[in-house]
Amino acid sequence: MTSALLDQIHTVITDAGFGPGSGLTFQDCEDGVRVSWKADAIIRPTIAAHASDPELRDHATVAGLRSVVDHALTALFLGAGLHTTAPLNGVLLVTRPPRAFAGQDRGAPRPPARP
Repeated sequence: MTSALLDQIHTVITDAGFGPGSGLTFQDCEDGVRVSWKADAIIRPTIAAHASDPELRDHATVAGLRSVVDHALTALFLGAGLHTTAPLNGVLLVTRPPRAFAGQDRGAPRPPARP
Protein backbone atom coordinates (compact mmCIF):
# COMPACT_ATOMS: atom_id res chain seq x y z
CA MET A 1 0.00 0.00 0.00
CA THR A 2 1.27 3.46 -0.72
CA SER A 3 1.68 6.11 1.89
CA ALA A 4 -1.06 8.11 0.11
CA LEU A 5 -3.72 5.99 1.85
CA LEU A 6 -1.97 6.39 5.19
CA ASP A 7 -1.81 10.16 4.63
CA GLN A 8 -5.53 10.22 3.78
CA ILE A 9 -6.35 8.27 6.94
CA HIS A 10 -4.27 10.65 9.07
CA THR A 11 -6.14 13.60 7.52
CA VAL A 12 -9.55 12.01 8.23
CA ILE A 13 -8.56 11.27 11.83
CA THR A 14 -7.07 14.71 12.45
CA ASP A 15 -10.09 16.48 10.93
CA ALA A 16 -12.33 14.46 13.27
CA GLY A 17 -10.41 15.72 16.30
CA PHE A 18 -8.33 12.66 17.18
CA GLY A 19 -4.98 13.96 18.35
CA PRO A 20 -1.62 12.39 19.13
CA GLY A 21 -2.77 11.35 22.63
CA SER A 22 -5.88 9.52 21.39
CA GLY A 23 -4.29 6.06 21.56
CA LEU A 24 -4.76 5.37 17.83
CA THR A 25 -1.97 3.54 16.03
CA PHE A 26 -1.53 3.04 12.29
CA GLN A 27 0.35 0.32 10.46
CA ASP A 28 0.83 0.53 6.70
CA CYS A 29 0.68 -3.02 5.34
CA GLU A 30 0.36 -4.78 2.01
CA ASP A 31 -3.44 -5.07 2.10
CA GLY A 32 -4.25 -1.60 3.49
CA VAL A 33 -3.73 0.31 6.72
CA ARG A 34 -4.42 -1.33 10.06
CA VAL A 35 -5.85 1.05 12.64
CA SER A 36 -5.97 0.08 16.29
CA TRP A 37 -6.76 1.79 19.55
CA LYS A 38 -4.76 1.35 22.74
CA ALA A 39 -7.04 2.33 25.58
CA ASP A 40 -4.58 2.35 28.46
CA ALA A 41 -3.49 5.98 28.30
CA ILE A 42 -7.07 7.23 28.38
CA ILE A 43 -9.06 4.61 30.27
CA ARG A 44 -6.83 3.60 33.19
CA PRO A 45 -6.62 7.11 34.73
CA THR A 46 -10.39 7.58 34.36
CA ILE A 47 -11.23 4.26 35.98
CA ALA A 48 -8.65 4.82 38.72
CA ALA A 49 -10.09 8.26 39.49
CA HIS A 50 -13.61 6.85 39.75
CA ALA A 51 -12.93 3.35 41.07
CA SER A 52 -14.94 4.03 44.22
CA ASP A 53 -18.07 4.77 42.15
CA PRO A 54 -19.58 1.30 41.51
CA GLU A 55 -21.93 2.61 38.84
CA LEU A 56 -19.06 3.94 36.71
CA ARG A 57 -16.76 1.02 37.49
CA ASP A 58 -19.38 -1.49 36.31
CA HIS A 59 -20.03 0.32 33.02
CA ALA A 60 -16.53 1.40 32.02
CA THR A 61 -15.35 -1.72 30.24
CA VAL A 62 -12.62 -1.64 27.63
CA ALA A 63 -14.63 -3.98 25.37
CA GLY A 64 -17.61 -1.60 25.33
CA LEU A 65 -15.45 1.46 24.77
CA ARG A 66 -13.48 -0.32 22.03
CA SER A 67 -16.76 -1.09 20.27
CA VAL A 68 -17.76 2.57 20.39
CA VAL A 69 -14.39 3.69 19.02
CA ASP A 70 -14.49 1.02 16.26
CA HIS A 71 -17.96 2.18 15.20
CA ALA A 72 -16.93 5.84 15.23
CA LEU A 73 -13.80 5.12 13.18
CA THR A 74 -15.77 3.02 10.69
CA ALA A 75 -18.26 5.86 10.21
CA LEU A 76 -15.43 8.36 9.68
CA PHE A 77 -13.67 6.18 7.11
CA LEU A 78 -16.87 5.32 5.24
CA GLY A 79 -17.78 9.00 5.17
CA ALA A 80 -14.39 9.69 3.57
CA GLY A 81 -15.07 7.10 0.85
CA LEU A 82 -12.82 4.40 2.30
CA HIS A 83 -13.62 0.75 2.94
CA THR A 84 -13.23 -0.94 6.34
CA THR A 85 -13.40 -4.52 7.54
CA ALA A 86 -15.08 -5.66 10.69
CA PRO A 87 -12.70 -5.26 13.62
CA LEU A 88 -10.57 -8.29 14.37
CA ASN A 89 -8.87 -8.30 17.76
CA GLY A 90 -9.36 -4.56 17.99
CA VAL A 91 -7.84 -3.80 14.57
CA LEU A 92 -9.67 -2.20 11.63
CA LEU A 93 -8.31 -2.77 8.14
CA VAL A 94 -8.86 0.35 6.03
CA THR A 95 -8.58 0.13 2.24
CA ARG A 96 -9.67 2.04 -0.81
CA PRO A 97 -13.05 0.92 -2.18
CA PRO A 98 -13.07 -1.75 -4.88
CA ARG A 99 -12.20 -0.22 -8.25
CA ALA A 100 -15.64 -0.99 -9.69
CA PHE A 101 -17.18 1.46 -7.21
CA ALA A 102 -14.36 3.99 -6.78
CA GLY A 103 -15.93 6.59 -9.12
CA GLN A 104 -19.49 6.36 -7.80
CA ASP A 105 -21.06 8.75 -5.35
CA ARG A 106 -21.10 7.30 -1.86
CA GLY A 107 -24.86 7.76 -1.64
CA ALA A 108 -25.65 6.25 -5.02
CA PRO A 109 -27.02 2.71 -5.13
CA ARG A 110 -24.57 0.07 -6.23
CA PRO A 111 -25.29 -2.06 -9.28
CA PRO A 112 -26.74 -5.50 -8.51
CA ALA A 113 -24.30 -8.39 -8.33
CA ARG A 114 -24.23 -10.62 -11.36
CA PRO A 115 -25.32 -14.23 -10.81
